[in-house]
Amino acid sequence: MLFRPKPASSATAAAVWAILLGSLLLARGGFAASEVVGDVINAPKAIERGVNLAAGSDNTAAHSSISLKNAKVGGIVVNTMHSGSSLNVASGKSNTATQSSISVSQSTLKGGVHNSGATKNVNNVAVGRDNQASQSSVVVKNSLVGGSLSNSSSGSGSVNIAAGTRNQANQSTVTVRNSVLAGTVANTAAGNLKANAAVGTDNRAEQGAIRVENSTIRGKVVNTAQLDKSVNMSVGTANSATQGAVSLERTTLQGLVVNAATAANAANAAVGYRNEANQASIIVDGGQPGGWVYQPPSPTAVQAYGGGSAQEVQARLPVGGRVDGKDLKRGKTVQHVPGQVVFLVDNDKAGLDGLDRVAKKYGLEVGKKTVLRSLNRIMVVSSVKRDAAEVAASLKMEAGVHNPQPNYVFATMGQEDPLSSMQNLVTMLDLPALHDKVSGKKVTVAVIDTGVEVEHEDLRSRVVGHQNFIDDSPYQGEVHGTAVAGIIGAANNDCGIVGIAPQVALLALRACRQVDRDTARGECFSTSLVQSVDAAILAKADVVNLSLGAYVEDDLLGVMIDSGHEQGMVFAAPVGNDPNAERLAFPASHDKVISVAGFDEQGRPLPNRRLAVMADAVAPATNIFTTIPGNGYNFIDGTSLASASITGILALARERKPGQGESCVPRLGSAIPWSRQVYSCLDL
Repeated sequence: MLFRPKPASSATAAAVWAILLGSLLLARGGFAASEVVGDVINAPKAIERGVNLAAGSDNTAAHSSISLKNAKVGGIVVNTMHSGSSLNVASGKSNTATQSSISVSQSTLKGGVHNSGATKNVNNVAVGRDNQASQSSVVVKNSLVGGSLSNSSSGSGSVNIAAGTRNQANQSTVTVRNSVLAGTVANTAAGNLKANAAVGTDNRAEQGAIRVENSTIRGKVVNTAQLDKSVNMSVGTANSATQGAVSLERTTLQGLVVNAATAANAANAAVGYRNEANQASIIVDGGQPGGWVYQPPSPTAVQAYGGGSAQEVQARLPVGGRVDGKDLKRGKTVQHVPGQVVFLVDNDKAGLDGLDRVAKKYGLEVGKKTVLRSLNRIMVVSSVKRDAAEVAASLKMEAGVHNPQPNYVFATMGQEDPLSSMQNLVTMLDLPALHDKVSGKKVTVAVIDTGVEVEHEDLRSRVVGHQNFIDDSPYQGEVHGTAVAGIIGAANNDCGIVGIAPQVALLALRACRQVDRDTARGECFSTSLVQSVDAAILAKADVVNLSLGAYVEDDLLGVMIDSGHEQGMVFAAPVGNDPNAERLAFPASHDKVISVAGFDEQGRPLPNRRLAVMADAVAPATNIFTTIPGNGYNFIDGTSLASASITGILALARERKPGQGESCVPRLGSAIPWSRQVYSCLDL
């Protein structure tokens, strides 16, 4: 989404299309937002000398693999694909190359997951930025699995490489993250003359290993992988190389941990800065004080599918990195509306009948029902006396219920600072000269935030509509939303300031409420944010700014962002303001959102260098002079303001290049000054 590939020659294009057309013969099972009553089995005839290529941006190349996302499977998942002399490549940005593997994400499986494919002389490569290369591996994330998980794949003469920035290479491994498994995790993969490498920055190379993070496993964890004459390397900065090892982080395990991996003439190396090499080891990490804290449910809370009288898993399912209702960064309770569960049903008689059924079954008191017209589904807000996270996890098993979750609370990311000197965007970008060439004409920007003061002297001519999605609170102008709107699109008139895109049409969508009179801090909810994105889609907004965040993956909001992105909308959100954070806040962490970090007057990255490097874009984040309610102006800090600046730049880009899918934005670490990067992205 952020990468602009150079035009290919006609000969190259023809070759690529020939490869892509030929690749239609390759076997791949893929399911998204689906329900399968029986088993999922991928066992076609062996593939020999096959080539599969995804070239460009945000692509996925899957060869001899099964991928399940947002799926419910009543049976088992089995991959027994055999492949020889084959090539699988994902080249570009944010690509994933998967070969002879199984991937399960945000799904519920009643049976087990088994990968027993065989490979010989095959190559799997993900080249670019933020790529993952998985070969002969099993990955389970954010899922419920009622059976066991096993990887008994075999192979020889195979190469798996992830080259670039923040890539991860997994070969003959099992990875379980943020999930509940009722059975055993076993890796019995075998291979010789295999090479696995992650080359670049922040990469991790794992070969013949098991990694379990933030999960509950009822059975054993057993690793008996065999690696002969194999090489595993992680080269670069802050990389980790793990070979023939078992790693458990913040996990509850009822059984034993057994590592009986064998390796003859095998090499494991981590070369660079802050690298860690583990070979034939067991690593148990419970987290450090002040770091990610997982307080697991008691072992008796885990019920196997069909075991005893329970027919569903009662354990608390970790959701997108937030485990058991805890803020993993600070060890404090994740904020959500107590006792509220939110989910979607189809907007038809069957959907409403299903709602009545689950309401009776789980004792739900159904409250507000809102039709999301862009999805043609009904968002249901319900109250329950039990723990909201537990009920949401159980509802994932119910047919016709989509994306159940607690009603999470988000926070805006700006802070008023009336005593600071101004960081002048007008001077930094030479806005008068810039606006002679481009100013955001015929571009609509949705500001999803606290209320924007629609009658502010610098905004009244730019705000074309406003809506309120906060229940029991009338629409009103508030600090944070008004400040964000001013940076994006304050009018070029004879008063106040001028926005980065002073001729955009601003759509003010109040999804957050200001928590007190003296600060810019706002509070938002899953329900209000989902309705706001739905309204932005219906209004055909070009760019959407979400200057807010929480350390939780919100499935409902993610579905709406996916829907908007499919219709050509561009989303921007800040990475967060916590200087101790190690991960991006959501929705900035969503792969369809441009994540934005900041920098101060001295060019220092905010909130810290790690997040700024991970971010898609950077912009000024301190002492920004902008609009506030009451026809006023003040200085505001925070990555919210950086996100607003990037949104303004995206609006200018939309005017110059209507309909362009990729978005060019200024990044940290470039040898080119920030302002020159902006002009370059606009082809000026």
